[in-house]
Amino acid sequence: QSMDHLVKAKGAFCLAKPGHTYIVYLPAGSADARIKLEGGGQFDVQWLNPRDGGGLQKGQVSSLEGKPRQNPGAPPSDPEMDWVVLLSKL
Repeated sequence: QSMDHLVKAKGAFCLAKPGHTYIVYLPAGSADARIKLEGGGQFDVQWLNPRDGGGLQKGQVSSLEGKPRQNPGAPPSDPEMDWVVLLSKL
């Protein structure tokens, strides 16, 4: 469901099943984004380029600890462009 309030970044959107899966659209210039991850545990971090499509990619950070307001790190390339980040509980 839509849970934009879980993300602190200008223009960001979030779809989430809290504690399990988060899909976050981060527009250009969202390098300082913070995502509230609920439920504890480890989350896998993968990126999708919405401009070109293709498969999921690894970025600067491969996993995050499920603690509030985590930064997903930088995408694989072009950090000033739009990206979608998928956070999945491991």
